[in-house]
Amino acid sequence: MVFEIVEKIDCTVNSLQKKIETKYSIDFSILQNAEEGKVYLVNKITEKKENEKENIFLEILAALEALTYPLKIQTDINGNFKNFFEFDNWLQEWQKNSECIINEFEDSENVKNIRNQYYDIIKNEAAFTKSKFKEPYWNLFFFNPSIDDKNKPDIGTTLVWNIKSIGSQACIGRTKILNPASKEIIISFESNSEIEKSLLEKIKRKASKKEAKQEKVNIKLVTESYFDTIERKIKKKKANFHLAMKDGFTYKEEITITLKQ
Repeated sequence: MVFEIVEKIDCTVNSLQKKIETKYSIDFSILQNAEEGKVYLVNKITEKKENEKENIFLEILAALEALTYPLKIQTDINGNFKNFFEFDNWLQEWQKNSECIINEFEDSENVKNIRNQYYDIIKNEAAFTKSKFKEPYWNLFFFNPSIDDKNKPDIGTTLVWNIKSIGSQACIGRTKILNPASKEIIISFESNSEIEKSLLEKIKRKASKKEAKQEKVNIKLVTESYFDTIERKIKKKKANFHLAMKDGFTYKEEITITLKQ
């Protein structure tokens, strides 16, 4: 299965707007299929941009991140992520491959330092898993919430969303089926949460709003999963995350995951 991913970020800080759009594909190949779950080989295919030069630090990080693929993951019977499969073998392979790229850059000593810092993050499986789920693709793809019981309004679903360069926000909301009688049903999750105080303080510093009055800032997150009831598989997923203050800071993030035919 190959999924096409489009990620868009639109951020405004003190009237300065920055837009980022990223496109790539993820290839899932089944290695093991058992009653208790599956093991997949996951590969990332990134579009090459000929005329776009990044700074050296971002180039090195991109090269190191690319070397994390392919990797193996294990899921349960419902498609939920369980763990990285044969993690120690994967880590040894990454170490060997990352040594080879050091001499590709002019300042090999600096590259080695960046490589070692990156290794410190990924050498622990729990820390590596946490870092992966900060990526909107991983976060959305493995988000398979149960349908909420409408007779129990006090129970909701939580999806933790990472706001780039700010931090992670727990979004509590409700999950429902929008069109239950359809061949392709839409499973919707919607959250309207107040921003956590620690994140608000970080945003104020970025937006030079230290003297601003206390402001109640809400975050809206909506995800939709398009599930084919005949073929019994997900065809598309998308998420919209929106945060806005009265002046100085707005952050919008959109991601769409589409199963290629």
